Amino acid sequence: TFNPEEMLLYSCQFKQWGVEPWQFKKLVRLDGCRFRKYKRGDIIINADKKLNDVLMVVRGEVGAESPDSPPLARKPMYTYRGDGHNGCVIGGTALVDANVRNKKYPNRLVCEADDTIVVKWDTNELSLVMEKDKEVESAVLHSLYTELIQGLRRDRQNRKNEDSADRMYDKLMEFERLIDGAIKNAAIENGVVTLNSKDKREVREYARKNGVTLAQRESLVWKHKWTMDEWDDGAKVIADQEAGSAAVVA
Repeated sequence: TFNPEEMLLYSCQFKQWGVEPWQFKKLVRLDGCRFRKYKRGDIIINADKKLNDVLMVVRGEVGAESPDSPPLARKPMYTYRGDGHNGCVIGGTALVDANVRNKKYPNRLVCEADDTIVVKWDTNELSLVMEKDKEVESAVLHSLYTELIQGLRRDRQNRKNEDSADRMYDKLMEFERLIDGAIKNAAIENGVVTLNSKDKREVREYARKNGVTLAQRESLVWKHKWTMDEWDDGAKVIADQEAGSAAVVA
């Protein structure tokens, strides 16, 4: 069973990605997982401080502000909302780019609405658990993939010079294109989708040459509704209805 805050987080953010309740339970039972409630004007993170947590807005609004003005004095540069329709993950890029963990967070995070609820996971602890527990890793990657890419995109738009966020974003976008192409080129016969070995090799070589991590690779494979076991085997058994849809795409 879940408490009201956990149930709200599951129904708004994790359920829609197909995360099972037992997977979600592992996430919210981690030692580094904390739910916090804030009122309007509360400082959640000060600028130029290391952000050691991955934050997700469960309810309410959190604004990313420039530290040059008092809190709530100006419109925030970006607003994270717990409504399931806007970006709600803060610090998620640290899960796909270890270099980010050593950098100071450039903006001030301020609560924009009363009764805002934020859940926090310790970044290093969550990463370690993801490495050891594939169920937790799958749950996180299922739910945070889009948010991680959006975070990289925002970082890219806010910088004039190319840096690690630029390079990581470009690599992931190209890697996703290769995976998407491999799946579209796959053969479908008797309810089994079989990847072309040449396409698989191209994906593997790109990942090796460009430092795409296992977590990043798995997140993209999951996005296309393949497990890593299926991808490594090069074959996926699909239902009749799914096979019909795949045939139309192909």
